[in-house]
Amino acid sequence: MKHVVSVAALLVLVSADCHAQEQDLTVFNSLLLASLGSEIDVARSGVAQAIGRICDDVRRQRPSAQCSVQGNLSDQPGFEKIAEDEIVFSFPRHGWSVHGEVSEQVAKWCNGIVISGRCIGVWVRIVARFSVDVTNLRGRVSVGLGPAANPLDPRPQIYSVNREIKYDIRVTENHDWPVDIAQVFSNSFTNPEAEIRKEINAQIDKLGSDFFVQIPPDFLALPGPPRGLGGPPAPLANEVSDAQLLALADSMERNIIQTQFLPDMNLLWDGGDQAIWSGHYLAAQALRYADAATVEERTEALQNAARIVQGIADLLDLGATLREGLVAKTMRPDPVGKWGDGPRFVPAVESDQKNPLFVRTIRGVRYVGESQPTQNQYLGLLLGQALAYEFINDVELRGGIRSNLSRMINGLKSSNFHLYISNRNEDLDRLRANYPGHLYFKNGDWIWSETFAKDAHKLLALLAVDQYVNGDRSALDQYGAIAPQTWLPVWVDTFDTHGSYYKFNLDHGYLFLLMRYDPDGLRRSHYARALSMLAYATGHHQNPYFELLRLLSGNGSPLLADEALNGLKLYSRRGDIPIDNYNDPSIEKDGALAKYPLSVDRRHRQGYRDFLWQRSPFEIQLGEGGMSTVGIDYLLAYRLHHHFRSQ
Repeated sequence: MKHVVSVAALLVLVSADCHAQEQDLTVFNSLLLASLGSEIDVARSGVAQAIGRICDDVRRQRPSAQCSVQGNLSDQPGFEKIAEDEIVFSFPRHGWSVHGEVSEQVAKWCNGIVISGRCIGVWVRIVARFSVDVTNLRGRVSVGLGPAANPLDPRPQIYSVNREIKYDIRVTENHDWPVDIAQVFSNSFTNPEAEIRKEINAQIDKLGSDFFVQIPPDFLALPGPPRGLGGPPAPLANEVSDAQLLALADSMERNIIQTQFLPDMNLLWDGGDQAIWSGHYLAAQALRYADAATVEERTEALQNAARIVQGIADLLDLGATLREGLVAKTMRPDPVGKWGDGPRFVPAVESDQKNPLFVRTIRGVRYVGESQPTQNQYLGLLLGQALAYEFINDVELRGGIRSNLSRMINGLKSSNFHLYISNRNEDLDRLRANYPGHLYFKNGDWIWSETFAKDAHKLLALLAVDQYVNGDRSALDQYGAIAPQTWLPVWVDTFDTHGSYYKFNLDHGYLFLLMRYDPDGLRRSHYARALSMLAYATGHHQNPYFELLRLLSGNGSPLLADEALNGLKLYSRRGDIPIDNYNDPSIEKDGALAKYPLSVDRRHRQGYRDFLWQRSPFEIQLGEGGMSTVGIDYLLAYRLHHHFRSQ
């Protein structure tokens, strides 16, 4: 039962907003239940086992005792208090209750004559009976927050984390013979209430030690200063002209058309992440269309965008072989026809990604797709289609985008915002609430699920795009109450500014969508708070893409545009010669990492097709130093910069 509730997980689900005492946490707690899923049942099971152990221990110590116990464990977890100085989470919210009955024969004598052990008369038995009631049983975690020591750091600091098991207990005598009279005849319970309380306290304390994971000793140091503050500024690349940057963008545009669109394919060719990078490419084409200098360029951007929008519809059609609204992660033509149409969950030897394969004939071509849908894929699809809808004034294209987004988002709404797949039909409904964030692969059975319910900013971004494109703001209004909590998952992400660095690409992208497409000014002020935390934690990373997303979200100084431009110029310096950062004495090291962010021209590309901006700037790995083969990272950042300057 360990790891049912982790402190870090709770922090993702908590707010320390200064006005939080006035908040209604009903919506927030409902999303908490969706994100915990089956872990709630695991916790209840552990409590039920602890309840059973109470009677086991009583009978072990007093074999003649009779014991029965039952609990009411229906109450759900939730937030008990959210205030400036303290956040209290309770599992369950109001408390569980346990009722028990304990009895023992404490005296026995013969009311008559005893001959050879037999009573000639009536045996008189005195039985002590006690009712035990434990109420308001709940585990509580309180997190104390306060301002960071550095006044420039907008992120709150953790000052205290406390955990405890809370409960009330009452033991009542329920028999006719008082125990003190029974003591005249037999040495039974010397202090029955104290002994029963002792046993119950021991079991509940054990439950508490199992219920919460141990708090790391360095937890109170979080979030702490971001890695790499105070490093040298980025080198200036003044030798690179604007004309050279434009020429590089044009070269990449041609290269993508020639190498990435395979026959019968409407998506960029990528072995594992077609959806996200095709969506980012679509975003670049939308901006290219908006700022095109010629009719020919605008026409080409429209054609490229229309092709991707059709490709997204193909991903939806392929995913629909399992469930309508599911987006397949990848797809490719399968002219051999090895599998029949429909979802096929196959052994790893038939699927390089160890994913289930979906097969469907679309427009007369058989396609095979792998589907393990993630928030990453949905970010690309939302970002690209939202910007295309905003900037490309084409009726047919907009109609396709509305259809795609309706299918995607309605599919999520109908599944409690869980992305899930399974090859067992009986799992499909159960997965909606019971398996968020888990992956199982055993004996050919597949269960996969990831949830938007635990990340307030990502969930609201879905709904903001939905209201912008489809005009349906009902869901955004329904869940808009969680806007004050959107900074929390971002804050937790900043605890480590190197590991899983792609998380910052997701955070920037989803918050950009919120700032751009949520019409409510008060909610946007909460999103801006999250962006300010990202800016403090990653603003020194010399990441032009992040800088431009913040600028176009209205966050940050216009001087960031000059820094972003220099970053793009440094990108153009990246050639085909491998970079040996390990042995370069000019690069200060911190163990296996760079002490300060590497400049853009010193970073490797970590893979054949890469998005440089989602890679840690502290990674010193020796390897490829050239420009990304596809170049979507440069292309999208370049288009964002050009659009910002043209406003």
